[in-house]
Amino acid sequence: MLWGKMLFSSPPSLPRFLILCCATITALYVLRHLSTLSPHSTSSAILSYTTLLSTLPHLPNPISNNPKTRASPSQRSDCAPFLPDLNNVVITVKTGASEASALIPTLLQTSLKCFPHVLLFSDMPQIIQGLGGPEGRAEGEEYKFHDSLSTVSHRVKEKNPTFDIYRHQLHLLETGFQNWTLTGLAEAMNVTLDKARDMAWSLDKYKFTHVLEMTWDLLPSKQWYFHIDGDTYIFASTLSAWLKTLDAREMIYGGALVCSGIAFAHGGSGYITSGVAMHHLAVTHKGMAAKMDSRAVDMPFGDLVLAHAMKDVGIEIKNAVPILNGGTADVVAFSYEFEELYKDLIEPTIPSYREHWDNTAASVIPTKNIPFIYSLEDCISACDANEECFQCMYDEIRCAINIHNFGLGVKAEPTEERRFQSWWNRTRIDAWVDKQKCGEVKFELRHDLRCARSL
Repeated sequence: MLWGKMLFSSPPSLPRFLILCCATITALYVLRHLSTLSPHSTSSAILSYTTLLSTLPHLPNPISNNPKTRASPSQRSDCAPFLPDLNNVVITVKTGASEASALIPTLLQTSLKCFPHVLLFSDMPQIIQGLGGPEGRAEGEEYKFHDSLSTVSHRVKEKNPTFDIYRHQLHLLETGFQNWTLTGLAEAMNVTLDKARDMAWSLDKYKFTHVLEMTWDLLPSKQWYFHIDGDTYIFASTLSAWLKTLDAREMIYGGALVCSGIAFAHGGSGYITSGVAMHHLAVTHKGMAAKMDSRAVDMPFGDLVLAHAMKDVGIEIKNAVPILNGGTADVVAFSYEFEELYKDLIEPTIPSYREHWDNTAASVIPTKNIPFIYSLEDCISACDANEECFQCMYDEIRCAINIHNFGLGVKAEPTEERRFQSWWNRTRIDAWVDKQKCGEVKFELRHDLRCARSL
């Protein structure tokens, strides 16, 4: 498992702590934001990739007033124990123009400091100033981002309004636009902040499969490829230990599974592909990304598009939960991997009942919706009647009971139709926790397709 620090921030009365979780094997996905782009078509934006790179402005880095020089992985004593293993690993980071300068320099300075092979992908060709980089670059030097959409055909782009934001963003780049933030892009596009975010989200689904094909072209024949977003945190020591238990000769594609028709590896949690699987997708079935572009129109998520591509070429998905985990600490389901987090921070705060609160009963799998329930009292009775139920949530529309998992949850403001009420069976929860033991770390990549979430 990946050992890691997890920030817990809910409820508001609870102090924030960074703690070492017991056997937490996670590439923790924190600060989840959408990548952001920009719209409006313009003929002058149809430039070559090389031409655009030659005209890129030097984008401001909001954290460059904290000068540091990042040593190369081979020069860092804290990287030495596992650096040989990481020489065979490529990290791909997928982000968006509006968040790149805020997220990526810090990511390279911290989570990715020990990885010698890192490829950065955005929604346009981009260069930003940074704190340092994978090859030991000092502050003030540049990070190059590859345009993950550059290999999408013009035919697909021209007839698809989703790419209006992409065309507009390339136009802004050509004119020397500097304010690469979500707010700045929204103002430049004359749309609301929410609209800009939605437009970026819609475009993101075209990136995934193209990123994998481009990655193989840029850095082929490595044993492992680990794919993350700009707000995903990797614990290098644990990733190194985990990879030693896997066979790089196998066709491996694994992650934290989410279900939407089929199971797919949640992109924000990070997902792993072996070099064999990458070759099979990018070489044996070269052009699969282009084939998926027309199908992506009817799919909501890029990680789902990739899962369909993998399935079409015969690569079976594997379940890497909890090694890869997309849950933030305030809604993470309890398991022995998070025992210390639970006992120190969550257990003291779980009440028997809380109003205007969603204890995630309706979003943590497995969940069971109980029909013909019209009060919290009846919902509680339904939970009590099921020996595997730990908690329930009634929102005046449905009664959802949680079996096998439980969580603290988040505040949920009432609306005209819904008033959230959460209840926990503390007796049952405490009895279950007392039986658990924090044993040896278990590295697993399982064939079971039980999803962390369903969409």
